[in-house]
Amino acid sequence: MNRTPRVILAVTLACGAFVASSAHASTSPERTWRAEITPRAPVAMEDQLLDAMAPDESLSGFSVAIDGDRALVGAPGSFGAQTGRVYVFERAAGRWSRVDEIDNPDGMVGSFGFSVALRGNVAVIGEPAASGAARPGRAHRYEFDGSEWMGEELTRPGDAPNRFGTSVAISDQWIAVGAPDTDSSAAAGAVYVYPIDGVAAEAVAPGEVEADDRFGESVALSGDSLLVGAPGDDLQGMNVGAVYPFEHDGASWVGGAVLRPGLADRAEFGIGVALADGGRQALVGAPEEAEGGLAFVYVRSATSEAWPAPQRLQADERTSSDNFGASVALEDGVAVVGNPLDDGDAADVGSASLFLRRGEVWSEVTRFALSEARAMDALATHVAVSGRTVLAGGPGRASRAGLTATFPLPDPEGTACSADGRCESGFCVDGVCCESSCGGGSSTDCLVCSVAAGAAADGRCDPREAAATCDGLCGGAGTCDEEGMCSSDCPDTGMPDSGGTLDGGRPPVVQVSGCACRTTSPDDGAAMLWGGLFVFVLVARRRRSAL
Repeated sequence: MNRTPRVILAVTLACGAFVASSAHASTSPERTWRAEITPRAPVAMEDQLLDAMAPDESLSGFSVAIDGDRALVGAPGSFGAQTGRVYVFERAAGRWSRVDEIDNPDGMVGSFGFSVALRGNVAVIGEPAASGAARPGRAHRYEFDGSEWMGEELTRPGDAPNRFGTSVAISDQWIAVGAPDTDSSAAAGAVYVYPIDGVAAEAVAPGEVEADDRFGESVALSGDSLLVGAPGDDLQGMNVGAVYPFEHDGASWVGGAVLRPGLADRAEFGIGVALADGGRQALVGAPEEAEGGLAFVYVRSATSEAWPAPQRLQADERTSSDNFGASVALEDGVAVVGNPLDDGDAADVGSASLFLRRGEVWSEVTRFALSEARAMDALATHVAVSGRTVLAGGPGRASRAGLTATFPLPDPEGTACSADGRCESGFCVDGVCCESSCGGGSSTDCLVCSVAAGAAADGRCDPREAAATCDGLCGGAGTCDEEGMCSSDCPDTGMPDSGGTLDGGRPPVVQVSGCACRTTSPDDGAAMLWGGLFVFVLVARRRRSAL
C-alpha cells in the first residue's frame, strides 16, 4: 500500500494546528505579575582579598578560621621547607588588615598551619607533618594577651599518634585534635579532646574503627557535642566514609549512632564536618561522590539525641570533575560548601555555595566566586563562617603563594542592594532585595519592589499605580493597568502588543522584531488548515488518475 497521501495529510494537519495555536497565543499572552522564578543561584564576588604578602609556595589559605572581627589564615608551606606560618587579620571600620603573624615555634619542618581553629582570644594550630624521632605531628594552643600571642604545645598522648594535628576544632569548653594515622602500619585514627585550657587529653577512638578508616581526618565541636569524620570507612563500600557523633555526659565522651548515608565507593563522606547550634545542626561533605560531590545537612530537635535523615545539598550545576563538599562550614541556619575544583571561567578556579535554611528546607541562594579568578586558584579549599562573613582560602593562586577572600552573607528582603548576588532571594529589583524577580525592574512592565518606585513596602512586589506611564514592548509609550501589565500599541497599526489585549475580532497585525506583534491571526491559521486539506485532496486525485 502506498502511504504517501497519509504522510501528506499528517503533515498538513500538524502545520495547520501549529499555526492556529500560534495565532491564538499571540493574542492571549499568559503573564502573572507575581509569578515566582527559581533561576540558578546568582554569583556573588568577594568583598575583600586579604593580603598576607606571603612568598611563593606558602599555600596561604590552605586553612582558615574566623570569629567575629578576627581571622586566621594558615600557610603551611611558608619558607620553602614547609616550616609554616599563620597570619592574623582583624577587621576595623569594615576593612580587614593583617595585624600579626604566628611562626612555627622552632622552625622545624612540619606544615605548621595545616589546620587552624579560633575562638575569641584562643587559637589552635595543627602541624601534622612535624618530623623527628618523637614528633609524628604536633598541635599548639595560643592565647592573645592583648599585645602578643603566647603559645604552648598541646601534650601528646604516650602512643604518639601519626599525623597528630591534621584537624583541629575549638568550642567555649573544648579543644579537639585529630590524628587519622594512629596505627603506624595501617591508619585507623584517633581524636584527642582537651579542656579549653589545654590540660590533659581524653582519647576518643571507638572500638569499631578499623585500619585505614582515617578516623580523625576532620573534627568539629559545638557546645558539648563532637563530630569526627572517617572518610576511609569501608562498611558500605570502599572509602564510602562515615561520621561519628559524640556527646559529653559530664564525665566522658559517649558515642552515638554512626552516620552513613549510603553512597557509592570512594565518596569519602566525612572528609569535612561542621557543627552548629549547640550540636543540633551538622554538615558533612562527600566530595568524591561520582557526580561531582555532595554535602549532607542534619538537624535534630532540642529533645532528641538521634540524628534524623539528612537533606542532600548539591550545586545547581556540577560535573564529575568537581569537588563539591571538600570543605564545609556551618552556623545556625547557614551552610557553606566549598568546591575548590569548580572550573568556572578556567580550570580549578574554585567556588563556594551558600545554603540558607527556610523552614525545614535548605536552599542554595548564592555562589561565591572571585571577580578575577585564575586557573588553579582552588578557592574554597577551606571555608569558615562567622556572623555575616564567609572566609574562603585559595592556596593555588600566584605560584601557590595563595589568597584568602571574604564574602558577605546576602541581605534579606527590603535591604538596599546593587546586584542579585547580594540578596537572599537572588533578586535585586529597584535598588532593594525583592521577594521575586518582579519583572526585573524592566521599564516594559508595571511591577515595582521599592517604596521609592511605588511599592507598598521595600522588598514587596506590587503593581505600579494604574495609568502610570510605561515602555511598550514594541516601542512607544504605554499605560499600566491594575494587574501590573503595560498596554501599548504596535507601531503603524494601532493594535495592542503583548502587554494588552485585542478587543473585538482578531485582524492580522504587523510583525515587529522584539515584540509579540505577529503577521497572522487565528483566522489565518484556519485558512492554512483548510488550504492544506485542499492540497491533500488535489494530490490524492492526481495519483489516482495516474493509476
